[in-house]
This record gives sequence, structure tokens and C-alpha cells, in this order.
Amino acid sequence: MVDFTDWAEAEGLALRDLDRGALNRLCSQLAGRNSLRYPCGKQRQICHSVCLLIDFLEAVGAVESRPPHISTQEPALLLQFREWMRTQRGTLDITLNKYRLPIIDLLDDLGTEPSAFNAKGLREFLLRRASYFSQGKSKNLATAVRMFLRFLIARGYCAPGLETHHSNCCEMAAVLAAQISLYPRC
Repeated sequence: MVDFTDWAEAEGLALRDLDRGALNRLCSQLAGRNSLRYPCGKQRQICHSVCLLIDFLEAVGAVESRPPHISTQEPALLLQFREWMRTQRGTLDITLNKYRLPIIDLLDDLGTEPSAFNAKGLREFLLRRASYFSQGKSKNLATAVRMFLRFLIARGYCAPGLETHHSNCCEMAAVLAAQISLYPRC
């Protein structure tokens, strides 16, 4: 928590400014400096700890609460993906539920128009998100994005040319998950 309070003071943030936006800025800055993990590879818990603090500050009314992330209406692409996975691959709902948040995050980050997706945006999304997660969640992220891209390509929703980068993005996601699993435990 000392790192966070030092950072907040250096940024000139008052208590009322310690919201989700501040958390995102902190985690982005740490990711940019490769400071989300210890030298041995073990994940630092600063972002998770700050998230818990912000949850508390929201609960007591010290900062403005975030709008609920879960909407009553799922994105149309997510609903189509779920149906495609059930019919084409026989995927169970328990697995599809694990893919839900990574796909919603992807759509929030890159937009809901797959024709605008590009390899650079996908790569940046994967690297940025995976740096926040544990090994297991990073693997789930990579798998969810890989399966979602397969769906988009199969349906013809992707811009021409993404098919050629699709393999590279999926390979990169798989390599990323494998690299994360190779970190030694402290």
C-alpha cells in the first residue's frame, strides 16, 4: 500500500480522486515500467490491493461508485459467439461463462465493430491485460480471445487481412501464456 500512497501523493491526488480511473492509471504506469512482477517473476499484488481499497472507499461513500460493469443486455457479438461455440464446438456454459469477461473487456477496449480490429490492437490488449493477471487467468484470457477471433473469422466479421495476422496473434497469446507459466515461484 505504501507504493500506492506514494504514487497518489506524487500525482497530487486527493482522497476523492482515488477511484477506478486512478487505479487504471497506476496499473498502466506499472505495466509500462514492467513493475507488476517481482524480479523472480511472482506477481506483485499492488493493483489487487488498491482495487480492494477502492471497493472499500466506494462502499463507505468516500469516492464515487463505478457504474455496474454487467449490463442487462449482453453485447450481440457475445451472444452470437456463445451460440456458435455451443453448436460448432459443443462448448458447455461453464466454459463460456469463463470467456465472458475477457470478451467483454476486448469489446470495451477495441470496440464492437470487428472490421476495425487489427493485429496491433489485439496484441496490445493481450499484453496489457495479461500483465495484470495470474498465470491461470492469463491462459483463460488468451484462450477466450483466440476462440473469439476464430468465431469472428468464421463468420466473416473481421476486416480482410486479419486472417493472416490471426495466427500470429493466437501464437503470441499462446506464447504469452506459456511464458507466464515459466516464471519461477518465489
